[in-house]
Amino acid sequence: MAGTPDTQNKKWLIIFLIYADFTTTNKPEKIETMKVALNSLLGEIITTPIDNRQSRMFVALNSVRYLPERTDDHIKDKTWLFTIQNSGNDGQNKISHYEQIDHSTYEGGAGQGDHPLQESDRILHILKETDLQPDEEVMLMTWDHGSSFGIFRQEPQTLTITQARTQFYAHLPQFPFLTYFLNKAKPRGLPKKGTADQGYISLRIDNNLAEIPKSPENIAVLDLHIANKTPFYYNEQTGHMAFQGLEDAGNGDNVSSSLVVTPLVPEILKNQELDAALKAWSPNRKVGVLLMYNCWMMNLHTMYALKDSVHCLVAPQGDIDIPGYNIKDILTYINTPGKDGVFRIEPSSLAKICVETFDNAYSKAKAMMLDRSEPDITEYFKVFAVDLSKEVNHMPALNQQITCLKNLVDLCVQEMSLPKPELKYFFKYIRSVCFEFSQGSTMNVDIINWVRSIRSASSLFRGKNLLLRPILTSPMQALLESVLLEENSIVLANSSGANVYLPKASSGDLATIQFPPTGYSLFFPIVDRSAEPKLKDNVITDGFLAEFPKWREFLTLLDPAIENIFVPDN
Repeated sequence: MAGTPDTQNKKWLIIFLIYADFTTTNKPEKIETMKVALNSLLGEIITTPIDNRQSRMFVALNSVRYLPERTDDHIKDKTWLFTIQNSGNDGQNKISHYEQIDHSTYEGGAGQGDHPLQESDRILHILKETDLQPDEEVMLMTWDHGSSFGIFRQEPQTLTITQARTQFYAHLPQFPFLTYFLNKAKPRGLPKKGTADQGYISLRIDNNLAEIPKSPENIAVLDLHIANKTPFYYNEQTGHMAFQGLEDAGNGDNVSSSLVVTPLVPEILKNQELDAALKAWSPNRKVGVLLMYNCWMMNLHTMYALKDSVHCLVAPQGDIDIPGYNIKDILTYINTPGKDGVFRIEPSSLAKICVETFDNAYSKAKAMMLDRSEPDITEYFKVFAVDLSKEVNHMPALNQQITCLKNLVDLCVQEMSLPKPELKYFFKYIRSVCFEFSQGSTMNVDIINWVRSIRSASSLFRGKNLLLRPILTSPMQALLESVLLEENSIVLANSSGANVYLPKASSGDLATIQFPPTGYSLFFPIVDRSAEPKLKDNVITDGFLAEFPKWREFLTLLDPAIENIFVPDN
């Protein structure tokens, strides 16, 4: 078992898995922020010397260009794998080897089109290239946008042809480390994946890739509207891409066009897909530490999905941005031997270091250096390290906590089935004043804080106005004790995050009840959000919700319309 005395001397295999949309419709300042963040991360990877005897390090850098420069082009999607080693000269590290990963084997799956961007097999293919050894522990770091049910997800955007797409590769002189990596990847005619004609044109629409049959008529229509920069709109119900009317300079007639398109896979790697890749890569042992730069990933959905493939998880419950984690101090910790010259790094101690160094003087100074407009930005992020392998009384602690939650919800459903409408409104009201760590995007609420708030508010009611019968108070206490008591807690460390309830650019109060975050966020909508297809898709495929049917019943008791989120439209 990882972390026991007989394995403490293991070396560490460190992998940075960086997926980014390097050609994007984001505002220029957002692109610059992305460059600053990546340059800083890659800079710490290069300038923090590793011990080649103690660790091996890889950077997997994937870039995607969605909108083709010409209508007969395909999506530009490449992954480069860089091997990082200590140079042995100036103490810094260097790129000792680099190669472009050939994904052609994993393209063109049935019904998936040409480019399934983040499938389990493709992640597994990248991981296998690192050649994991029996005497190595694994630290895997993922970098990109996150969501509550998966990673590598772009925020929803409405794309029109008139929107300028900023090239990530332009204007890089001020980003030396990013330039160093990209210059290694671009020249020398690296191998290209198959370029066979797939018979369609690929475009990005909102959070999906879509395909349009490559016929002369369709190409002519696209060329016409792209040349005239007319916007298009996509109707999900009809599957049609409709173009705004275009005035023909020749005769003054309006020309309108409508194309039938087929949506492809959404740009998201779901939790269970990452879990499947990790299990297939290392079937006999867990990943020692999974550190996620992805926003909102510390939640019950992620913990549940990865509990059998990851020992320790480090992730933010809310947003995370510049400066990110303190990679310099993390790598230094991994590569510093003890006084006896022996390396003894356990996953749990490394996970704690990932969080404890998030708040130290170096991190705060780096945050100010990278963005002087937000000198206290680290106070707006709440990061947790949890031990998914911890046992209490010889039983997995997380499983016991989930059981307590399920028992409580079972009784809530039972109580709400009685003629007590005020109880439903009480539950719903408390939820409405709890902070949403996903800022409304995925309706995630700290479920432990909701329970604590229910108990606190219910103490105001007496006699005939009593809302909570003892049948509910006991399981609430059991849940809170299973999560919050130190001897039961799986939380190893958490960052300060003192201002997490007052995010920048907020309009008014986002929370009335401000219990400290616990890391236990859960999908908890109180309105129907089924019109958002990506949210709905995540809910339908989420493993934890599939194993927790009473939660769905509880939500629909609060509002029957919420059922629409769970049931696909026929």
